Amino acid sequence: MRTLYRLFHKVLKRSSLFVVMCIKKTWTAQTDFDNNAVTGQGATTKTNVDTSTTAGSVLLAKQQGSDVSFSELFTDTTNVDTGALTATVTGGQLQSGTTSWTQTDWSSGVGASTSTQYSAATSIDSTTNGQFTLLAGGYSLTGGTWTYRKKVTFDNSAQAENLTNFPVLIKLSASNFDFSKAQSAGQDIRFTDSDGSTELSYEIEKWDNSGQTAAVWVKVPQINTSSNTDYIYMFYGNGSIADGQAVTSVWSNGYQAVWHLSENPAGSSPQMLDSTANNHDGTTAGSMTSGQQVAGKVGGSLDLTGDDNVSIPDSTAWILGTSTLTIEGWVKSTDTAYAMISQVPGLAHWMLSYGHWGGIDVCFYSHDGGASAGCHVTYNTTTPKSGNWYYFTIVRDAVGSWILYIDGAQVATGSGTSSMPDLAAVMYLGGPGYGGGYLIGQIDEYRFSDLGVARSAPWIAAQYKSMADTFNTYALEETNPITTGDLTSNIFDVGVAEGATWGALTYTTDGNGTSTVKVRTSNSATMDGATAFGTCNAVTSGADISANNCVTDGQRYIQYFVQLDKTAASPIFQDIATVFVPTSGGFVAQSIAVDTFSTNIVYATLTKNDTPGAGTVSYQLSNDGGTTFATVTPTTLYTFATTGTSLKWKITLTGNATVQDITITYNGYKASGSITNLKIDAGADAVWTSLSWEEILASGTDVTFRTRGATNAEGSGALSSASWSSSSYTTPAGSAIIDNTGASTPIFRYVEIEMNLTSTGANGGATPQVDAFTIEYVMNSAPTISNVTASQGSNGIVTVGYDMADSEENSATVSLYYRPASVTVNEELTDSDTTAIIVSDGTQFPDAGTMLIDNEVITYTSKSGNNLQGTIERGIGSSNAVAHITGTAMFVKAVTVSGHTGVSVTTGTGKSATWTPTTDFDGMYASVVMKVWADDGNAANQFGTANATAFNLDTKDPASVSLVVSAGKETANRADLTIAGSDDNSLTMVLSNDSGLAADTVNATSGQSVAFSTSATDWVLQTNPDTVYVRVTDAKGNASSIVSSATPATPASLALVETSNTKVSPEQYRLFVSWGVVATPGPGFGSYKVYRKTTGAYALLSTIADSELNYYQDITVAADTEYTYYIVTVDTNGNISQRSSTISGTANGIVDSGETAGGDDQTAPTITAGPTASVSGTTVTITWT
Repeated sequence: MRTLYRLFHKVLKRSSLFVVMCIKKTWTAQTDFDNNAVTGQGATTKTNVDTSTTAGSVLLAKQQGSDVSFSELFTDTTNVDTGALTATVTGGQLQSGTTSWTQTDWSSGVGASTSTQYSAATSIDSTTNGQFTLLAGGYSLTGGTWTYRKKVTFDNSAQAENLTNFPVLIKLSASNFDFSKAQSAGQDIRFTDSDGSTELSYEIEKWDNSGQTAAVWVKVPQINTSSNTDYIYMFYGNGSIADGQAVTSVWSNGYQAVWHLSENPAGSSPQMLDSTANNHDGTTAGSMTSGQQVAGKVGGSLDLTGDDNVSIPDSTAWILGTSTLTIEGWVKSTDTAYAMISQVPGLAHWMLSYGHWGGIDVCFYSHDGGASAGCHVTYNTTTPKSGNWYYFTIVRDAVGSWILYIDGAQVATGSGTSSMPDLAAVMYLGGPGYGGGYLIGQIDEYRFSDLGVARSAPWIAAQYKSMADTFNTYALEETNPITTGDLTSNIFDVGVAEGATWGALTYTTDGNGTSTVKVRTSNSATMDGATAFGTCNAVTSGADISANNCVTDGQRYIQYFVQLDKTAASPIFQDIATVFVPTSGGFVAQSIAVDTFSTNIVYATLTKNDTPGAGTVSYQLSNDGGTTFATVTPTTLYTFATTGTSLKWKITLTGNATVQDITITYNGYKASGSITNLKIDAGADAVWTSLSWEEILASGTDVTFRTRGATNAEGSGALSSASWSSSSYTTPAGSAIIDNTGASTPIFRYVEIEMNLTSTGANGGATPQVDAFTIEYVMNSAPTISNVTASQGSNGIVTVGYDMADSEENSATVSLYYRPASVTVNEELTDSDTTAIIVSDGTQFPDAGTMLIDNEVITYTSKSGNNLQGTIERGIGSSNAVAHITGTAMFVKAVTVSGHTGVSVTTGTGKSATWTPTTDFDGMYASVVMKVWADDGNAANQFGTANATAFNLDTKDPASVSLVVSAGKETANRADLTIAGSDDNSLTMVLSNDSGLAADTVNATSGQSVAFSTSATDWVLQTNPDTVYVRVTDAKGNASSIVSSATPATPASLALVETSNTKVSPEQYRLFVSWGVVATPGPGFGSYKVYRKTTGAYALLSTIADSELNYYQDITVAADTEYTYYIVTVDTNGNISQRSSTISGTANGIVDSGETAGGDDQTAPTITAGPTASVSGTTVTITWT
């Protein structure tokens, strides 16, 4: 049913603008627009309109600033043009201006030309921007004086052990160290114990001055147990001292070898240097390049690929035996290859292995070359992840227990074997293991302690924290300043001959030591005759200096003096400022734009609250944005002589005048106005068709309308975010309703109307008038789909049942849609996008088809990955192209359907339709929701849908179907079958010797569907060779192709030859069996299998993989024992031929019955001519025939 509604309203005409709105099927007349837009429809949003002056009328509002008050404006400068402000805002009022002189930087040193200079200083350091302080005195160590030091504190609170002669890693970066204050390679770095004088051994592993990173190892005499307060000092800032490293001393506490692995792997060998005094330097292997030296966990590291490693020369230090030991190092790998460190001269070997099989697998393995082999300790976990750095430590303690630590924490123990193989052999870092197994990844910081040294758990935990940079805390930089110093400022000129009245002087320090500030004034530019600073009273920050004994109001020049005195640390002086009021001049405050009209500002009245005192106050206004200011008389209406739309004010004060507040009234009509938020609820989705209105326009005025809407699904709340019609309606006689894309007759339930009034051409002197408007729309009731059921039968057909009702129509076009695997839109799809539609899983869609998103029908012609693309058509049929959000459900149209589908399906209950899914989309197994979608053909609200409960749809054929025929049974023409196949549902199968799977007359179940089994025994063959066929079908009727396998040809023409030699001692007994070469099987030749027996069962004697080796010499026979043989052929798929005939023989040096010479010829050869001998020199040639 189609229903046309017209909404119309007309009000009594008045002398100003009238607005009339009709938005419901019934209308209550309304003539008051001051409160609500339309009775019962919510509040109106009114912009630049006047609905209160004249009842029942809407006027363009005057641009009026009546009582625009600037009381308390002068407590801030929000509305003041600070660039034009010379007056002062104080205590909530405007007064003659105060100004100030401020200095915050002294870094330019002595001079008189800039604000960062001063006239003189003694023992002052002003090089740092924004401050000055006392010069540093420095720290004395061996060889010279250092400017800076920094405290490094250790957190050993979690370790219950004194760490003695402990190597600590000092990691420096721009965040904790200023590299510009040290030499370019760190030559001036020194370390002392907490007393500040006992110097400590250190090694610089890395110093990157440009990159501002460094890694330095320091041997600390002792870090107390459970302490977080022990510390050392780092000194720097000596530009002439030479390098002071003591590398080997750092590692003298029980370390046999320490390899930082920071060197160039492509350099001269040995490349990887040992930092201990033992010189176990390593040589890289595997064609490593300099590019494989990369940033590591500590400093540099090696990036190992392929068969890269580092070989360490053999040493008695590597003979592990039963000694306690400690081996440690950092590894980052994503590979499953394994050797971190190893000693593998042969079968007897050991290694610490590391790999990733679902996590991290660690094993310390050894093999003594005999029967003893295995992991001493292992660890498997899924917690660590490949591609991360891990710190591995393996320890064997005094009682022979093996302990594994990862990242400083014990993770596993083991007893293992009591001793290790004694190997004086090369040791490898990074592999190989036994038979290969190189580590692929990065290695860093490998260490081997002296045999007999088992590092403790606290030691290992602290080492990890040190290298992980969680052990140290770096304090702020320290200097050792001198005791006292002073600075005298430049002389400042206030610029007014009459001088100034001086106010408060303020300054800022860091609070350390003592800062004494003095100040003096003079009328001399060189301070001639000024009081000496020595007799001036000190000034407290914030004090009014006009009462100071060295300051006189009315003087023009000022200068200050600062003395710094050190206590624990030097004071830091940061800024100083003084305020003053020049004795003469006029002071101005000017506003930013008070308001800007679209039409001219013509009239204004200013009222004020001021106190002139002994001074004066004058007021000015501008309507052209400040280009022209005119003096106005307060409380008197002023008519502007200039044309302009932007209002500003200006106030000028002299003497001690003050202004408390001002108020300005100004007017002119607004250039435009609007009424919005006029909502219409159609009660259901409707087609909106046209809008018309009655208007009276004065010259230079105009009226336009816009609309926007939301569907029933989105609700009225969506109106605030809905888009307006793509253009305004300008034809009063009638305009077609459009949406935001320009499409006409849109479908909405809720509609909002906006009326826009303009007077741009009337210069604010006239307004347009609207007497009435009419809007039309069409409504329809949607069909109702209910009781939807869906299931797939064993024949694969999907049956869908449903009921359909429609209060207005008796038939509809019905389509079936399906949603596989909960697929959704995977993008914010606009209503105009026809390039590609991104979906959550493209594998669930056919290569081309029709889909349903919300109630929009869309077609596509191809797909690529998760993109549906090709030619995309939107809004097919009576549907409309609309936007869809990410996550919206998607349905695919079922094509091969029958029953109650298609056009003109009558309403009623018990409807049924079928779908053949394999025709539409073969190879699918997914949870599917079926949707019945009905279209009653109307222009709006024409769609009805409902879904069935999800079920598993199966159109995927069984996979991996195979058949193997083993015919080598004792009974001829019998075979055992091996069948394979997989599917998501249960399976059946059909077997036969017939290629069409008909009954083969010899096997009772042939040609019949039986339950799937992986084997069948004693299958009867009908020929030799013979072929067996199988097809596998799942519970939803999806069938595999017919798979066949043929038995290979049976070996024939067996012969047995006695080849024993009884003339030798010991006697040698042999039987030689041969047969004819078989034809190559279809899959390919696999092997001959030779079987033999004496008495009892046959046993496999030999497998021959060459089809041309059609013989076998049996050298395992016993004298005077009879042996029987048969042969079968096996193809590459495992199919086995029927047995050959048997042949027997006895190994006794005699040709027994059944034994042959390999043929039937029993005649001895005969010489028919010759022999004849001929002599040539020392050669005799004999010939015969």
